[in-house]
Amino acid sequence: MPKSLNFYHDAVYQSLLERIDQLPEHAVRRWGKMSITQMLHHLNVAIGGALGFYELKDVSIPIISPLMKWYVLHVAKDFLPGTPTSGTLKVRGTEYQFTSEKEKLKTILEAAKNTKNDADWKPHTLFGPMTREEWGKLIVIHVNHHLKQFGY
Repeated sequence: MPKSLNFYHDAVYQSLLERIDQLPEHAVRRWGKMSITQMLHHLNVAIGGALGFYELKDVSIPIISPLMKWYVLHVAKDFLPGTPTSGTLKVRGTEYQFTSEKEKLKTILEAAKNTKNDADWKPHTLFGPMTREEWGKLIVIHVNHHLKQFGY
């Protein structure tokens, strides 16, 4: 886990990009069901959906979703191996092209880094409305989780 969860700090952002660049196409997962291309696509949808790259269904639940968001961002600060994936973000069956998914993830992360305020972000499909800072923290937690899943 990076020392800081501040995605907008240049060192944290660059660290994530460097780890993504190190991913080999045939990396083997340590846990879970997704292949590396499915994982990359999953991250693209999870982050890119909030920036308009994808359309996602809102499955947030009043009262429960804010509590889950608070727990992830302020208590857990990580996902455990095997943490269930929200149905709207599950990637099933399809394999994707490694290089294009990897490059798209870097494009989406750059778009995220270049956001200026809360209004640049759509609500999270499961957690509901989030601030720019909350999105940044979740990006670090989520991307780190999946990079660790493949040993990076």
